Amino acid sequence: MDSENASSAAFVPHDERDQKQGSCQTHTAQIAQEVCVKAAVGLWQAEGEDQKEKSICINEDAKSLIFIDKADAETKEYHFTFDGVFNFSKDQDKALSDLIQSMLNSVLSGYNVSILLCGIDNPGMDSILGGKGNQLGLIFQIIELAFQGVHPTDQEDSLVTVAFMQVSSDGLVSYLL
Repeated sequence: MDSENASSAAFVPHDERDQKQGSCQTHTAQIAQEVCVKAAVGLWQAEGEDQKEKSICINEDAKSLIFIDKADAETKEYHFTFDGVFNFSKDQDKALSDLIQSMLNSVLSGYNVSILLCGIDNPGMDSILGGKGNQLGLIFQIIELAFQGVHPTDQEDSLVTVAFMQVSSDGLVSYLL
């Protein structure tokens, strides 16, 4: 292959030069797809718990988590960085707007989105996911956001599906909707 063809794009059409060389080369186009992955940590703090007694701190930028191990005589700190660190009992709206909203916007461009929430079984988790009183839980807020921007015209077909599953530590899977 000469230097002129070496710098060509991934898709090269069949042309007269291939015929003159007596070969029929197959060229394929490679499509690169960017995937958005975000990782966040949601902490659960019960009412009345004092933050000073905890061995977990959220850095001011709300993207860093510092775990302080006070079990030994020597205190050790471990730093972890995420796309977001939030408190489930206070910052649920912030997590939705900062992290989940941008991912759901990519659905309108034809991308698939998976949101994975994991943690220990907690009595308050049901109200976070399903809602409590007049406040919508994460599941219903995500549904509302996912379908807000979908406006198909008469000339195009679109299909948007949403599924919510809960996997328990004992391996049981239940569909939430």
